[in-house]
Amino acid sequence: MVHAVKHDGQHKTQLVAGGHLTETPVDSACSSVVSLGGARLLAFIGELNGLKAWSTGVGNAYLETHTKEKVHVVAGPELGDREGHVLVMLKALWGLHSNSLRWSERLADVLREMGHFPSKAEKDIWMCGKGDHYECVAVCVDDLMFASKDLETVQLVMALIEECQFKLKGAGPAVTSFETKREHCAVHPRSTLKRSLKTINDSSALGLSQPLHQ
Repeated sequence: MVHAVKHDGQHKTQLVAGGHLTETPVDSACSSVVSLGGARLLAFIGELNGLKAWSTGVGNAYLETHTKEKVHVVAGPELGDREGHVLVMLKALWGLHSNSLRWSERLADVLREMGHFPSKAEKDIWMCGKGDHYECVAVCVDDLMFASKDLETVQLVMALIEECQFKLKGAGPAVTSFETKREHCAVHPRSTLKRSLKTINDSSALGLSQPLHQ
C-alpha cells in the first residue's frame, strides 16, 4: 500500500504491485504522449476555427485496463475462506512495467469506437469529422485536451463517462501556458513568463532561493 497527499490536500491510498519481481519486457512498455508543439498547434487551430479548448483527466486510469503480465498473490487471513488460495491479478495495478502501454491501447480503442482517428502529423492527436470542423483530442497518458464546440465537447465527455465508466476529474476549460493572437495568427508564451516572474517575486519575498537568481 502506498499513501500519498495530493497537491490539493487530498489523501490517497493505492494498492500497488511489486513490478521489480516481474520480468522486464523486451519491447517498449511506455505510452507515447502529445508533444508540446502538438498541444500548442491544437490550441492554435482551435482558436483560428472558433473552437473551445477543454481539458480533463482520467482518475485511476490504469485500473480501467487489464495487464498482460503474470502477477499473483497468496490470499491472507483477511480474505476468510479464501486464505491460502493463489489469486491472479487481472487489473493493471500501479507498479507494473507495462501499465502505460496497456492504458494507451485501451484509450485508443475507445477513441476509435467513437469515430476518432490519429492525426498523420501527431499520432497522439485524435480527430473526428463534425461536418464544418474537426473535433480533436490530444492525449498525454491519462490527461486529455479537447478542441471542439461546447455542446459536442460535453457530449464526448458524457460518452466517456456513461459508456466506458471512466472517472473523469477536473473537466473544464483548458488552461494553457501560451496565448493566441487571432488578428496576427501568432502564439506567444506571455502567460508563462508572467507566472514565472510572479513565482520568482513571491519566493524572494519569502526568502526562498530560485535557480534563476544565480
